[in-house]
This record gives sequence, structure tokens and C-alpha cells, in this order.
Amino acid sequence: MKEANQPQQAAMEPVHRGIPWALVLIAALGVGLRVAHVFFGEASPYAQAPVMDAQYHLQWAQALVLGTDFQSEAYFRAPLYPFFLGFLNLVFGEDLMIWRLVQCLLGGCTVFLTGLLAQRVFGRPQGLVAASIMCLAWVPLHFDTELLIPVLFLPLVMGALLLTLDLERQASPRRALWAGLLWGLATITRPNVLLFAPIYFFWVRGRSKKRAGWVLALMFTAGWLLPVLPVTLRNRVVGGEWTLVATQAGVNLWIGNNPDSDGSSAIVPGTRAGWWEGYWDARNQADAAAGQTLAPGDVSAHYMSRASDWIAEDPGAFLAHLWTKTRLFLSNRELGNNLEPTFFASHYDPLVLTWLLPFGALLGFGLVGAFLGRKRFGEQLPLFVFVPLYGAGVIAFFVCSRFRLPIWPVMAVFAAHGLVLGVCALKARQLRQAGGIFLPALALWGFSVGITPSNVFTPDAIGEMQLGDAAMAAGNAGVAVEHFGRATAQDRVSPHARLGLARAFLDTGRLERAQAILDTLLQERAFPEAREVRLRVEIKAGRYVEATTMAQDYLRESGPEPGVLYQLGRARFALKDHPGAQQALGQVLELDLRHVGAVYALALSLDAEGKDSLEAWAAAADLYLSTSKESPFLQQALSRALELTRARGLDERAAHYAGELKRWLAEHPGP
Repeated sequence: MKEANQPQQAAMEPVHRGIPWALVLIAALGVGLRVAHVFFGEASPYAQAPVMDAQYHLQWAQALVLGTDFQSEAYFRAPLYPFFLGFLNLVFGEDLMIWRLVQCLLGGCTVFLTGLLAQRVFGRPQGLVAASIMCLAWVPLHFDTELLIPVLFLPLVMGALLLTLDLERQASPRRALWAGLLWGLATITRPNVLLFAPIYFFWVRGRSKKRAGWVLALMFTAGWLLPVLPVTLRNRVVGGEWTLVATQAGVNLWIGNNPDSDGSSAIVPGTRAGWWEGYWDARNQADAAAGQTLAPGDVSAHYMSRASDWIAEDPGAFLAHLWTKTRLFLSNRELGNNLEPTFFASHYDPLVLTWLLPFGALLGFGLVGAFLGRKRFGEQLPLFVFVPLYGAGVIAFFVCSRFRLPIWPVMAVFAAHGLVLGVCALKARQLRQAGGIFLPALALWGFSVGITPSNVFTPDAIGEMQLGDAAMAAGNAGVAVEHFGRATAQDRVSPHARLGLARAFLDTGRLERAQAILDTLLQERAFPEAREVRLRVEIKAGRYVEATTMAQDYLRESGPEPGVLYQLGRARFALKDHPGAQQALGQVLELDLRHVGAVYALALSLDAEGKDSLEAWAAAADLYLSTSKESPFLQQALSRALELTRARGLDERAAHYAGELKRWLAEHPGP
């Protein structure tokens, strides 16, 4: 029996010193594969035109460099990653490809730190295998090149785990401070790591006896708070609220815990699908329910209360939904939030093999490896509790690939341990032991494949829909019809794909086909975007009176909606009812401060009546600059803003618009 255990024992010797060259080479290969992914990915229409969360991060980074006010309230989202992008913007300019290439180095750091952690916990072979998993697996590779939070969050977490676990071997107040500091930086990148704070505090406390242990724990806590407190104070001073890091928790909790939630889609019921559109609609819903304008923290509390009320009123439905989210979390399928990861990772990069190292395999070998290393649970507790705690935090809200991504490197550490022990057993011809490793791992992999809910949309259906959205944004409605057509030909079709096809038919002049799709959508469900596009059909057909009547009916049925009010304003403008148009457009801007179309239309209406339109044109120019720099309407907005500021003698503002207009004309030369 003693001889039978020798291969496993030899493979379970932690290595605390020395960095093998093989680990460095694997990390370098990881950087190279990510660089290749960036270059291949430049063919994507979204490479230079990010959407949703990536666009939000980009806009925040732009505001930091320009010195403009992006958020005058408490932060909605943790600030460190946008600050990182702001630094890249300051150093390299607004070259998104260079930003992504820099992020490839962060991805290489994650590969290296994962290998180093596995080596220090289990042994050198495990370190090389864990690093190889993170190097080659397509999911972390792909997200390391996206303008999203995980690329910064993962190396911070792995570095924090390394320094925290080192306290088991060499406990000192200084080391505890540094470990806490990295956890603090991770907190202002993604605040849900605060879940670990109580457990980690007492684990650190136990690294030394009596008074010395409390000193360690207090230094660890001080380090953790060091990056967090400035954010908290900023939220209080600027936003007027005591918000620890960010205010998004309540909205996200409601997104994932409401009667209409599918467990993955990041949409508040009854709101539009765009980032800013959804943000303002969610706030407007909270304001309407409260009968007053709420501060961001109060909005978060409102949605937390709604989620809690639903859970209390229908616990059976909640538990069933919780099981659905658990299935999604354990599923072998990657779920998009923003862009569809499986489709976009492989559609442009021939080196990406989505069947290689899928999540199900990571889950199977990771759980088996954790079980085999269970004797180290006490001394390595921060590592062992990370996956269940972090996973519970994800499931409590809603599930998607990038939210699940932070468990990848930790699971890679455990999976490497399981694989190494299994291979050692095979080499020693200990088939029973090898079977006890590989068979459960493969069974868990199969479980992960089979547990996926049947109503999840296919990657091609979502990917084609998003290519259609990109074609529409670029003004290629004919190409969009092709993409939306392929998306809606799938077995399971998102209503947003059908809406996209209707929009594409509308823009190509096929009004009857657009109207037929929209009428069907509106019969099936309340769909804010469908109502707006249906009004666009009436306006494009020149039926302005009918559009006005229809919009008023929608508003009576569903209450104020920015899209419906905007189309009502357009219809009234076409009827030369400028006071009515201005009233509707003003209501839009009360609900959505960043509705650039409404500001532009308001400026045109004020001009038509000969009223003062300076602030409207200035607002339109500023919004186009921050959201739609490629829009042809930007030239008119800049020209009018320049003309009116010069006429008023506002030299500084005029110089700003003159410079932006000159830049735009240089980038968009006429025929």
C-alpha cells in the first residue's frame, strides 16, 4: 500500500522557491496566442466599435482623459478597470488595438500566476499543467482581449491568493498588508470579493498565536481597506452617499431574481436593451415607484427590496429559478453577456478550438483534484473556499461566461492536480487508482454537458444577430437582413433577432414585412423597442397623424417610454407642431439624459421656430462626440454649435468645437 501511494506522494510536494523556465515559456506562449487573437479579431465589426459594457468602459476612459464629468454621483460600477483604460488612453491615445495588446500581457500574468500558485500548493508538475490550461483554454484567452473587467480582475485575484497563502509559510505583518492590498484592488475592480473578507480575516488570524495573529489580521484588513476607502470617500463627497464601492448590486440582484428572468440575460424587465437605455429606464422605473427622484444608492435599495419581495412571495418559483441558475453555472455551455463568446472567439480566429479544454472538463478534473488535495484544506483554506463562495455570489445574481471566468484559474490549479495524479497512476500501472481519478472526472464532465437548460439560444443564433446589429450600426441594412435572416432561421430564436430583422426590413424600405414582424412581437409580449420601431414604420410611410395617435395609445397603456416619446416628437416635428415636438423631446431627455437623437431633434425644432438653440446644439455635439463619433449628424451639430458660440462671443467653447470639427473633417474627407 505504501508503494502504491508513492507516485501520488511524489507529485504532491509543494515548491516554494525557484521559477522553472518552462513556466515562463508557457506564459510567453499565452501572450503570443492572445496577441494573435487580437490581430485576427480586428476583422470583427466590434473591434473598433465596442458595445454595451465595453463601450461604457471606453466612454469612462475617454472622460478621464478629457477631464469631463462622467459620473457626478456615487459610482454605479467599480472604477479600477476604467481607470486602467484611462491610463492606456493617456499613454497610447485612443488606439483600442494597442490597449488590447497591453491586455495580452495581463493575460500572460494570469497564466504565470496560476502556474506559480499550483506549484506552491501542489508541486512543479501541477504548476506547469495549470499554466498550460490557462494558456490554451479559449475562454480566458478570448476574454483577455476584450475591454471587460476580468482581464484586470484575474491577475489581481491570483496575486492576492498567492500572497495570502504565503502567510501559512511566512507570516509577517508586512506580508499580510500586501496581501490585503491586492484584495482591496480586486474589490474596487469587482466588489463581490468582499464575500471572502470575514473568512479570510479569521484564517489570517490563525497563522500566528495570540496577539501576533490579531496583528496579522488587522494589517491584512488595513491593506484591504487602503484602496477601498478613497472610493468610499469619493462617493460621499461627490455623490453625497455612503456607498462602499458601487451601486449596481440592487439592479443586478433584480435582473437575476424576478419572475421574467431567464438566469442569464442582463435586462431589467420592461427596459430597453442598450446599456444607457437600460440604465435610465431602470432608474425611471424606481423613481416612478417611489414618486420622487432617487439617489443611486436608493435605486439599488429599491431593486433589492423588489427582489426580496418576490423571493418572499413565491419561494417555490425562486428555488426553481435558483436551480436553473445553478445549472447554467455548472453547464459546459458558455453564455454571452454583451457579445456571444463562442461565436466571436472562433468566427475570426482559426487558432481557437472551442472544443479544446471546455468548462465541463475543467469542472470534472477540478472537483476531483480538490477532493484528492483535501488534506490541505485547513492550511490552504483561501484557495479551497474560493470557488464555492465566488460561485454562490454569481448564482445569487445571474450567470454568464465572464462572471464565471474568475473561477477558471483556481479550478485550473485543482484540475492540474487531478490530471498529474492520474497520469502518475497510469505510469505506475496503478489502473484502479487511475480509474478512480479519470472516471469520476469524465462523469462530471458529462454531467456538465447534460445539465444545460434546453431553452438556451445557440451561439450561431446570437452571433448572427449581433453581426446584424453591427451591420445596422454601420448603415448596411442589406447585409443586416442576411445576418438577421440566418439568426431567425435557427430552432430557438431571440425576440431581439426578430426585432432586428424588422428594423433591417424597415431601413431597406420593406415596410409591410417589418410591420408584420412587429405586430406579432407586440401581440406576444410587452417590448419597448418593438413599440418604437412600429412607430418608425408609420413615420417612414409618411403617416404622421397615425403615428401620433399610436404613440399616445402606447403611452396610455405603458406609461412614459423614451423611445415612444422620441418617435412622437419626430411625428409632431414632421407635422410642424414644434411646441408639441419640443414637449415630447423634453420628456425624453428627462428620462434619458444621453438620448442623442432627442437632443438633435430638439435643436432642429428650436431652429425651425427661431428660438435659442445654442445649448441644444452644444449638447448634441457633446453627446455625439462621446457616443457616436462616426455619425454624419456630428458635422452638423459641431458646425451649428461653432456658429452659435462664435455669435455669442464664447471664444473658448467656439475653439473647442472648431478643433473637433477640423478633426472630424480630416478623418472624413468629402468626395
